[in-house]
Formats: sequence, structure tokens, C-alpha cells
Amino acid sequence: MALHLHDNDGTDDQHLIPGDGLIDWSVVIKKLCETNYPGAIALEVSNEFSKNIDDKDAKVFLKRAYEAARRLVLMEAST
Repeated sequence: MALHLHDNDGTDDQHLIPGDGLIDWSVVIKKLCETNYPGAIALEVSNEFSKNIDDKDAKVFLKRAYEAARRLVLMEAST
């Protein structure tokens, strides 16, 4: 089992980096912890809808995605 996470602004399936859209990630992480989700978690992100001009540079985009994943892990550790 695997879970693919991404964010959006509520208008489309945008695959934004977590934190770039409207999803309350603290609630998502809390619910995952409450259910003792045992599977893998992957970010399913794309720079197609990003409003950040620097995201057109792959290295910048991947660094931002990595930092978002790290924030999610830290949220999980603090619950």
C-alpha cells in the first residue's frame, strides 16, 4: 500500500508541493498518525501549476519538494 500526497488550491488536481495550496497538513498528518498508517508515503508533485517562477529550475523545485517532505516528517514526529 502507498499514499501519494500533493496539494492544490481547490480548483484542480494540481500536484502542488505540500504547503503551496490549501490543504491543512497538520490535520492530514494527525489523521495518518491516528490510523497508524503502515505504508509508504510519496510526494506526487509537479511544477506545472506552480506560481513560483524559480520552480522552472528542476534543482530548485526538487529542493523545495524535499524541504516540504521534511516538514511533514517533522510534523509527524511532533504528534
